[in-house]
Amino acid sequence: MDIFEALQDLEAKYDFIFKEKQKLAITSIFNCQDTFVVLQTGYDKSKIYSYLPELYELVTHVKGTVLVISPIQALMIDQVTKLENNGVSATFVGEKQTDKSIPARIIECEFSIVFSSPEAVLNKGPWRRCITQGVFHENLKAVVIDEAHCITQWGGEFRKEYSHLGELRSVVPKKTTFVTLTATATRSIKKDIMKTLDMDIKRTSIISMIPERPNLSYYVQKSSKNLANLDWLINDLLKFEKSTKKTIIYCRNIVSCSNLYEYFRLSLDDRSESLDDRLIGMFHRSTADINKSHVLDEFQKLDSSLHVVFATIAFGMGIDIPNIEHVIHWGGPRGLEQFSQESGRAGRDGRSAVSVIYFSGYDLAKGNCSEEVREFCKTEDCLRNTLCAYFQLDTSGYSVIKPDPPCTCCSNCKLKCVCGFCSESQFLGRELDNSSVLDEDFNTGIKRDLTLEQRRLLHENLLDYKECLIKEESELSCELEDFALDHIVKNAPYLLCEDDVISLGLVSPELAADILTLIEEV
Repeated sequence: MDIFEALQDLEAKYDFIFKEKQKLAITSIFNCQDTFVVLQTGYDKSKIYSYLPELYELVTHVKGTVLVISPIQALMIDQVTKLENNGVSATFVGEKQTDKSIPARIIECEFSIVFSSPEAVLNKGPWRRCITQGVFHENLKAVVIDEAHCITQWGGEFRKEYSHLGELRSVVPKKTTFVTLTATATRSIKKDIMKTLDMDIKRTSIISMIPERPNLSYYVQKSSKNLANLDWLINDLLKFEKSTKKTIIYCRNIVSCSNLYEYFRLSLDDRSESLDDRLIGMFHRSTADINKSHVLDEFQKLDSSLHVVFATIAFGMGIDIPNIEHVIHWGGPRGLEQFSQESGRAGRDGRSAVSVIYFSGYDLAKGNCSEEVREFCKTEDCLRNTLCAYFQLDTSGYSVIKPDPPCTCCSNCKLKCVCGFCSESQFLGRELDNSSVLDEDFNTGIKRDLTLEQRRLLHENLLDYKECLIKEESELSCELEDFALDHIVKNAPYLLCEDDVISLGLVSPELAADILTLIEEV
């Protein structure tokens, strides 16, 4: 039996059809080629490795095993449960693995797929030993790096083992194929991943597609990030309760996440002690394990009682929840890779869905996000085109499938749409107050030209910056009294260097540098 016949057998057995690029990836792996896979969120990349052991046995009559490197144990546990439910023997290793018999059972090859973190497989200890010896090790056919973009995003001091995953080649059988799976990879990220894993570009199969989601509408809005901007969602929860559209709200930090959750809880008058009765939930690294488990289990249900989850980057990675209709970023995302991953968790069932970014000037300040995010939030071009161009892996042309009418594409296309049926989107929240424009300053000399709109935005950015300093309990906030903010805005055209800012009466060079950055950003 060849690989194509084996794939057909599995399709008949499990009653599904492999997608074209899933087949291409599997065929490449069977040809002992390292395989670099970039497929959009919702493409079900896990199918590429889930049936590899059974395929090896069908084609070669020899048992094959697979090692999957995964970033978080909650994801491993979820994947193991799904595989076991489909009759695939799988387990995971790591600190949350409490079954003491697992190491011996792995060595004896009781499991065809084993999930591990980079730390567990690279650092000395029982988990490394059970994966690098015995029958499981002898039968190892592929090492799969799931969510491979983590190599670039997390491979520094945060989780340094990600930077050393290439060392696995020295402890696995020589012909073991290395496979990377991700939904987001630019040319530079691809180069970094391949270098880390010692993948030879000439002998590596590249299987990719642009992360384009035609059913997803993109909106960006400059905002003071007043919590009341999200009152439209609270009204939906009060009106529709368990019929409210499923929503994930991603926050930049735990404090922001907690503040939003508490605001919603008080607005909904939700004092329910039972997790099962709650409409809203929260998920971040400090959330209690029982609450994390509830959010993960409940939110995946099609008839879930949970309809809004406030989360940090820790939530949703690798977990397929088909009926999410809103993904909101409360604060500009730090990178377009992160944004594409998180926004792509909406609309996986094919229905129309919405991605919204509420961003402040401080979110876009230097050091708080990538230059690409800054450009994405400020561009007047189509947001879909901008996103797809960023993730184009080669220099060939690409064709973006744009929704019809254009007003359903993105907030920028909506402004240019002439279909006559456009309605004001509730997802853009409250309109910005135009009343805070400051008077013109009539000083003379060299200056930069600032429109009234730019001065208004600068004033808002300075207010955002001051609010962040206050939250951080920074002494610098004392220098930014209201009269100082007005003085900065009025004189902004003439503030061309840090010394100019300090000349207004500010003391701190650090504060002057940040203010100059905010002026340059508008």
